[in-house]
Amino acid sequence: MSLVSVIIPTKNSSRTIQKCLQSVAGQSYQNLEIIIVDGKSTDDTVKISQEYKANIFILEVERTFAKNFASRKANGEYLLFLDSDMVLDPDVIEECLESINGPDVGGIIIPEKTVGTGFWIKVRDFERSFYFGTKIESARFFRTREVMLVGGFDEDIILYEESTLPQKIEKIGLKTDVRIKSFIHHDEGTLNIKEWLKKKRYYSNTSSTYMERYTKYSQYQMCISYRIKVYLQNGNWEKLLRHPCLAVGLFVLKTLEFFSSRVR
Repeated sequence: MSLVSVIIPTKNSSRTIQKCLQSVAGQSYQNLEIIIVDGKSTDDTVKISQEYKANIFILEVERTFAKNFASRKANGEYLLFLDSDMVLDPDVIEECLESINGPDVGGIIIPEKTVGTGFWIKVRDFERSFYFGTKIESARFFRTREVMLVGGFDEDIILYEESTLPQKIEKIGLKTDVRIKSFIHHDEGTLNIKEWLKKKRYYSNTSSTYMERYTKYSQYQMCISYRIKVYLQNGNWEKLLRHPCLAVGLFVLKTLEFFSSRVR
């Protein structure tokens, strides 16, 4: 059985890390190693991670550097990159392994649902439901050899950083748009709009670099007209009409994000 290395950057993640690690430990596929790169947490993140026999490295760096560092430390033939607030359905890794062995497949997309409490969490999950099968989704499961071959994630990028690795793998002729059926449940807690916009503003600091280096994808991911098309195509406009409160919330949220990302 091939070893799968599950890589999770953390920083003060005690609210979510236990559920994340429980979901990894509860996978139907069990030949796994867990690698935590912790950014000097001051809570119980490291203590909780130790209970799951994770390999833990203390390194206060951006997520791209942390993931690349962990990739070099990994012993697995395959790599799964997670955030510390993600919970996996039981068959995620098994389905990824089955799917990545298809012809010319280099990366696997795991669909996501947003969970938490409050109206804005419902809006975030509603928004995410429109992105299935679009360029806004990014693969999370890869073969280690291809990750090493292309040099991992782009460490100069914060905005859409998770997209840089699959784009590099696509350039060597492999597909990264194969999707499995099981889900990741992304626990965003209670979304604080002020903090959310602050994070979006921080991410936008590397937007120009991202657009220069990854022009093809950025034209989709950062283009207002593409987002509008996504919200309206394939009968999605009917979903907007069926959920008017969520539709208005989505419009408000995306408008706030747009203007916030342009504040310097």
